[in-house]
Amino acid sequence: MNAGAAGRAPPFVRDTMPSTMFEITAANAESYLRDRGWVGPGPVTIVPLAGGVSNVVFRVENGGKRFVLKQSRPQLRTRDAWFSDVTRIHREVAVMQALADLLPPLTVPSVLHVDRDHFAYAMSHAPPAAVWKEALLAGIIDPALGERTGRVLGMMHEASSRLRERFEGFAERSAFLQLRIEPFYQRVQGRRPEVAAALQVLVDEMLTRTEALCHGDYTPKNLLIHGHGFTLVDYETCHFGEP
Repeated sequence: MNAGAAGRAPPFVRDTMPSTMFEITAANAESYLRDRGWVGPGPVTIVPLAGGVSNVVFRVENGGKRFVLKQSRPQLRTRDAWFSDVTRIHREVAVMQALADLLPPLTVPSVLHVDRDHFAYAMSHAPPAAVWKEALLAGIIDPALGERTGRVLGMMHEASSRLRERFEGFAERSAFLQLRIEPFYQRVQGRRPEVAAALQVLVDEMLTRTEALCHGDYTPKNLLIHGHGFTLVDYETCHFGEP
């Protein structure tokens, strides 16, 4: 049986940086930002942020202000070879802009600058925060926070379903296929054929139903908790689909 063939992601052929893409690093980030006028005079502090495997992310401090600089990478930092089209960052920016006024303040970072040619953008920095996953692993349990995360997710689904004309343009699912369906469903189907048919039912539902905006990675590692609630990050697998 060719498990998962019906919903298989399109082959990803670009496993290197696009030839015109400038790769941002901690060493050259300041000059990159200055060339584009994204920082002002005075010293600039660049701090790489850990946690993800699919992008490079930096905290930038300049003139008493801070923001986050993010750029896509085609190959993820994983043991198995894993690739995803760098254009997914354009989807992330568009979703954040479309969603910003529908969720509580500070839930969605503000998009400050966009560099489409080099698959990068700058966004507002969350208030002083802790990653919810780290708090949970430390045994810090806050039922009210759990309730808030569920309520906000419900708001996202309800508002995007009601405002279909704003969100149904996100029905294209390439990044979701490359970063979720292929590695977490189809790869399992190939390695564990005894569950392939059951998983295919889930894959088919996720690829055919179009009801609301789905974040695609709504997990504690992407929720930055602070005194105003939380900030949700990493929208690159967002799509209008099966919530």
